[in-house]
Amino acid sequence: MMGYSPIQNLETLFEMPNFLYFYIPIIIVAGILKAFALWISARRGEKFWFVFFILVNLLGIPEAIYIYLKKRRSNKDD
Repeated sequence: MMGYSPIQNLETLFEMPNFLYFYIPIIIVAGILKAFALWISARRGEKFWFVFFILVNLLGIPEAIYIYLKKRRSNKDD
């Protein structure tokens, strides 16, 4: 009888094509959102948000909300 090996399960996860089609685009989009949010917060001098975005990684969700709200406020100011 073969024993359970968590390493084998991890290897099969990365061999599946779903990994490439699902996780890789999410990682790329989250990285782009993080970079853009960091750039905006640094330009605006918002140290709290800059540190928050560096320390917290939630698939780009806080970054997307931040970018949306800041862009919406800057459009109202124009």
